Amino acid sequence: MRKRPKISENTSDLGGYEVGFGKPPKASRFPKGQSGNPAGRPKRGTSLDDLMAKHLDKTYSITINGARTPYSGLEALVMSLVTSAIAGNYRSQKLVMEHLQRSQSLVDEKPSWLTGAAERLRSKLRSLAETPGAEEVKPPKGD
Repeated sequence: MRKRPKISENTSDLGGYEVGFGKPPKASRFPKGQSGNPAGRPKRGTSLDDLMAKHLDKTYSITINGARTPYSGLEALVMSLVTSAIAGNYRSQKLVMEHLQRSQSLVDEKPSWLTGAAERLRSKLRSLAETPGAEEVKPPKGD
């Protein structure tokens, strides 16, 4: 094992201060009042949850029937999902129906708007599925 070099006995040039292990030279120490890490701990990266929350809370202006209306990102997402389900997108229909079934099983007394909307959606989807010669409704672009 290697031994540390001995510290010189001559400490007069340092004003009587002995430099050694755990005793750095005074000139290389941080000045009083200054932190050892002025930049601080690095900020954490943005997570997917943070990004989603940021964009779902943002307000978007959507044009429906020629009128521009402000909607939150979450409202726009739900409107897009329901529109896609009504247009015949199977995955969207499945998501909407699963959500309606979950929400109805969680709530003993269902709000009238939820029951009415769920029943209207079910009947619309049944009628679309059962009509053999009906004109096919095209899903929105992107699916």
